[in-house]
Amino acid sequence: MEITPTFSIIIPAYNCEKTLSRALDSVISQSFNEWEVVVVDDGSSDKTLDVAVEYSKKDTRIKVHHKVNEGVSAARNLGLENAVGKYICFLDADDELFGNALNVFNRTLNTDIDIVCAGYSTIDIEGTLTTYVKEDFEKILNRDEAIELMYISSPFPYLGYCWGKCFRSDIIKQFSLSFDESIYFNEDRLFVTQYISCCNSIKFISESLYLYYHNPNSAMSSLSKGFNPKFMTDLDGFIGMKKCILKAGTTNRNIELANKGIVSSYWRIQWMMNASSSNTIARFAGLHWKLLKNLPMAIYFEEVIMAFLKKKFVGK
Repeated sequence: MEITPTFSIIIPAYNCEKTLSRALDSVISQSFNEWEVVVVDDGSSDKTLDVAVEYSKKDTRIKVHHKVNEGVSAARNLGLENAVGKYICFLDADDELFGNALNVFNRTLNTDIDIVCAGYSTIDIEGTLTTYVKEDFEKILNRDEAIELMYISSPFPYLGYCWGKCFRSDIIKQFSLSFDESIYFNEDRLFVTQYISCCNSIKFISESLYLYYHNPNSAMSSLSKGFNPKFMTDLDGFIGMKKCILKAGTTNRNIELANKGIVSSYWRIQWMMNASSSNTIARFAGLHWKLLKNLPMAIYFEEVIMAFLKKKFVGK
């Protein structure tokens, strides 16, 4: 009889033959052994699938799925469909879990905690390690307090990543949660916000359990090389977050932050298009149509129209 694993670690993998071993080795070396890995090869054109299959032959806890290339959200969704663990963790194929990560998650979780958000460290392309939180702490937040941190990230620089967290699979199944496959930027923060909106108790711990490697070929890094039209879906992510928290019945403070998030996303997209001469009438009209549908008219007028006029004619 096959034992149900405590943790399912979902790894979306695309053209990562050089780093996938590092990610898988970090799971295999965990001090807590009741886990499964669900690798989803997203139509890689290199030897990523071969690497994954070879590992699965050596360790039956590693399950491999192959699909046509549709993006990281579709890969994560296929991972969720096939995961059987009580808890879900996400691991990018070029990152690592610290050796005690699952043990800490297992010790921290209980029936009163719906999600654990842990600390993390980063390594840049020069090999410099940065750990953001030096002080040890654990604190429990309610849903509204945690949603606020999706906009104001404290104490960590950014909490919207789906990695570095441990989710309950029963909540994901109960509320039919999944990643929006039409969104290519900010899709992870949307998923985390949707999940937290279904929670009562969210635990934050400062201990660093995840090691993030800065990847010069990542989607975010691609933005420094020119305008990526897919970045326009960043606005869709923030709009989805607002709809989610409105449905959950959150605080006026969070609705205010949601509106600011939409406005900030619009200006980021607009600046990037202008900087690369990529603005078109169709893109401009599409963005403003979404703003009109999802912002109060007073905020749209003051923070978009008036802000534009001030920048154009006053230079501020």
